[in-house]
Amino acid sequence: YVGSPAEAVEMAKAGADAIIAHVGTTVGGSIGVTKAVVGWDFTLQRTQEIIDAARRVRKEIFFLCHGGPINTPQDAERVMKAT
Repeated sequence: YVGSPAEAVEMAKAGADAIIAHVGTTVGGSIGVTKAVVGWDFTLQRTQEIIDAARRVRKEIFFLCHGGPINTPQDAERVMKAT
């Protein structure tokens, strides 16, 4: 899990095979958060920044995303299509 491009670079340097872009507390779920602290614009931009930063170090990394407004399979698909 990384929350910033700088963290993604360090994980890539350390040899991570997969990096999860974490954009904050997830809406829904068992803790009952009803509104994401961050919106879609931030989520998509930060996820892309994390991917770009890590790929500057190593190309063969798997990327995943978690948190914020990402709560359903459709939400995850939205991120995958936009990044």
